[in-house]
Amino acid sequence: MKHPTAKQQDKRILILWAKLVKLRARGFCEKCGKTSFVQAHHVYGRTNYNVRYDPDNGVALCPGCHKWRRDSAHNSPLEFIELMITKKGQIWFNRLQKKATKDIFKQDKDVIEEDLKKKIAKLEGK
Repeated sequence: MKHPTAKQQDKRILILWAKLVKLRARGFCEKCGKTSFVQAHHVYGRTNYNVRYDPDNGVALCPGCHKWRRDSAHNSPLEFIELMITKKGQIWFNRLQKKATKDIFKQDKDVIEEDLKKKIAKLEGK
């Protein structure tokens, strides 16, 4: 079997990351509680490779809370962070912030992919 390109592997890992984030939230929007079309949102954007694949950097949101409402994560990021700190705790945010701002390092994507698969299997009861 041919090894995937870096772009293909990145896409696969992001799909696993999103699945884990949504499973962890049990299919509910972590802001309003809706269950329709829940999406995974990066607290620190995907361009931050320190936390690009980190499940702690993910929040499950409905489309309105993600992008479309005036108070959405994309349209009001500071308000969104404040709300997530209230819901997830200051310790969660401090840990995520520390990981997001450390010196960039090369991550072993094979290890990341396997770790995400294991966490998904655990949440799915496999």
